[in-house]
Amino acid sequence: MNTQYDNYDLFKDMDRHMTRPKFKAARSKFFYPSEASVRLTDQYGDSKIVGKCLRASYFRLSGEFEGIPYDAHTQYIFMGGNRTESALINIWKEMGVWVDNSVKFVDYEHNISGELDAILAEPGTGQLYGVEVKSFYGYFAEKEIFGNKSQKGFPKMGQLLQTLIYTNFFKNQLPYFRMVYFDRGGSKRRTFKIELHEEGNIIYPKVEGEIIRSFAVNDIYARYSELQDCLETKTIPPNDFELQYSDTKVEDFWKKGKVAKTKYEKWQKGKLGSHEKIGDWECNYCQYKNECWK
Repeated sequence: MNTQYDNYDLFKDMDRHMTRPKFKAARSKFFYPSEASVRLTDQYGDSKIVGKCLRASYFRLSGEFEGIPYDAHTQYIFMGGNRTESALINIWKEMGVWVDNSVKFVDYEHNISGELDAILAEPGTGQLYGVEVKSFYGYFAEKEIFGNKSQKGFPKMGQLLQTLIYTNFFKNQLPYFRMVYFDRGGSKRRTFKIELHEEGNIIYPKVEGEIIRSFAVNDIYARYSELQDCLETKTIPPNDFELQYSDTKVEDFWKKGKVAKTKYEKWQKGKLGSHEKIGDWECNYCQYKNECWK
């Protein structure tokens, strides 16, 4: 029997549901741990920001700008990450090492509000530690996290900064955190032990027993202070990333191995698609790129 639903597309309807307008509550005036950032100098002497763009955080907090809603594809990625976290928490409960999860906190000194994924206890000793769960997918993420013959595996920098915020706030209760990475497309996984190393008033990250001196935890809080100054003076901070590099920068980055060969060759021949650009990926996924790059 023919019905009006003969040509019904379930997935299209799901996409509409996932991207539907939602009730908008008052915006939080707290900073988020996921907005952590620092300025680093790479091996070529180029200064760069890792973590969240200060301008994007300003746009969120000022309330003067409306961000682009996340598309259905991004919503499904979030859903996959939440599903992974829930599954791991259930396993930890079965193992008897689970203590708590979804632990909310507010750091009033630095105006940061966040939520821990989980708190676990070491088998045998009962020592408590924090856990930050991250899912990943794809060749480049795997290469960064697991490493290869030419580079050692390391946490994704923006996610490490976020975990350091937790580690520092809970340092008197949880001596260390573990970043738990789990592949959304399979069963590959890895953990990184995250600690703090203090030298006087300077706090350095410690990853898998190695002290990282390219930045200090103090530098993360300094960026939040910079954001606070911008909010108080209503000064839009400079953008930390670029949607599209200048020709000069493309050539420079190509020589330094910062631009993929395939994309560079297409750019040289003028064959990049209308939506393809050589620039920072952070801008492509930013909810405020239309405001920033009108």
